[in-house]
Parts: sequence; C-alpha cells; structure tokens
Amino acid sequence: MIARTVLCLVAILVLSGCERMARVRDCKRLSALVNPQMGEVEALAKKGKPADYRGAARIYGRLGKDLRRSATPSPTGKVLVEEYATVLDAVAPAVSAYAVALESQDAQQLEEARRDIDRLAKRQQGMVARIDAYCRAP
Repeated sequence: MIARTVLCLVAILVLSGCERMARVRDCKRLSALVNPQMGEVEALAKKGKPADYRGAARIYGRLGKDLRRSATPSPTGKVLVEEYATVLDAVAPAVSAYAVALESQDAQQLEEARRDIDRLAKRQQGMVARIDAYCRAP
C-alpha cells in the first residue's frame, strides 16, 4: 500500500514537471514568434510616417494569423493565444486608420485614431501580462 502511494506521488510529480516543461516550450516558441515582429512594429512606429504605420498594421495582422497557427498544446495556453490574436486583429485596422488620419492631417480623425490605439494598447498590455503570468507560473 505504501509503495503504491509513493508510486502515485512520484507519477504526479513527474507529470507536473512534464506539464511545466511543455508550458516553458510553448512560451519560448511564443516569444520567438512575437518579439521579433513587435520589434519591427516599434522600429516602424519610431519613424512616424503613414507608410510606416501601414507596415506596422500589416505586421499586427500577420502576427494574429501566425499566433493562431502556432502550436500551443495546453488548453490555457490556447485560450490566451487566441485572446491575444483577437486583440492584435483589432489593433491592425486601428493602426491603418491612424495612418490614414496622419496622411490627411484631419485633427478629429487623428484624435479618434489615437484614442482607439491607446485603448487597444491597454488591452494588449493586459494580455501580455496574462501570458507572462502563465509562462512564469510554477
């Protein structure tokens, strides 16, 4: 009886360790996919021209699609990745709208576009924090 209990405890510890390793692998893949593309977005945004923002919008749209195609085996990871992709899907047209407003120099359009981007940036930051917490969980 004691041997069976010890065996069960060992199995639970091994399985939980495997789950953690799978989550670490998922998070590394996610980071390798997201970070370079977000670096491109930041570089384009620093330039500040309408064409650069259109390029950033394309990257956001592509990243949302890439995230959906990425392999995330855990149910929690899949939900988080889908939610993050949904946020990025909303950011892409908002950044495109900002590019149009910047090009037209329409003050009202610029203000609306900035508000949309600020609101979506907060959602994106919240999602990144949730994903980070998931990746750092013991």
